[in-house]
Amino acid sequence: MKKFALILILVISFFLSSQNSYSFLNLTIYGGLSTPNNQMAYVYQKDGTFKDFVNKGINLGWHLGARFKLPLDEGLLFVASLGWNRFPDAQLDAITSTSPQDPKVPITAVQDIIPIGAGVQYYIIDKTIKVYLIGELNYNYFTAHGSFLGIPVPNTDLSQSSSRIGFVGGAGAELNLGIVSPILEFKYSLANLIGKESGELTKSYFMLSIGF
Repeated sequence: MKKFALILILVISFFLSSQNSYSFLNLTIYGGLSTPNNQMAYVYQKDGTFKDFVNKGINLGWHLGARFKLPLDEGLLFVASLGWNRFPDAQLDAITSTSPQDPKVPITAVQDIIPIGAGVQYYIIDKTIKVYLIGELNYNYFTAHGSFLGIPVPNTDLSQSSSRIGFVGGAGAELNLGIVSPILEFKYSLANLIGKESGELTKSYFMLSIGF
């Protein structure tokens, strides 16, 4: 995993450090909702109000990110990104011994996913209103910090970290206003596609972003 991250950083550095690229380099800043795959129906309800949508979405997860873009061909750009996804209220059950008959202890955990990505962005419509597709391969760093709901269990560490290889793909719309271009973007991330251990649950989520 660490070797992959190093290779990914070197590839990004090569593109961004090209002597002829600085005048064409542009930056996208974005943020929004990160919604676990199994919670989509709860957040994206047809009969819900916009306030309910925002409150439910923020409580489940949110993200911030930055993306550098470098032209490769007409309508095609190389992209390099760095993001931060936070899932603030994950409810888990911990077993205090190896016996499945022992009672489970409820815990609450804050989970972070930090992706470093590289990929391409392609404009299928390139006018005043632009429409694009985007795909990236990511090195994802996971951290989780938990706390007990109730009586704590001694000698138990509820913090952990790991890393996995994943991908993200989606589509977006961009309004070309000259210096600043607002965007609306929807993406899907499968964060542990490669390196998943036996019995490890799939980590997938959707991102709805606004930015400029």
